Amino acid sequence: MGEKRKYRQFTVEQKTEVVLAGPRGDRSVREVCREDQISETLYYSWRDKLLEAARLL
Repeated sequence: MGEKRKYRQFTVEQKTEVVLAGPRGDRSVREVCREDQISETLYYSWRDKLLEAARLL
């Protein structure tokens, strides 16, 4: 059969850094995602989880 696909693993710190790079204003979300080689859908998923966690504090 086919080979098992290997996915990259991101730490919480890496995810937070990527998400916070978006609203800084020097780059668009699209540019941030392109540079970090992630989809915009994944970016927004991480952002939503970060905001939800912040609400619980």
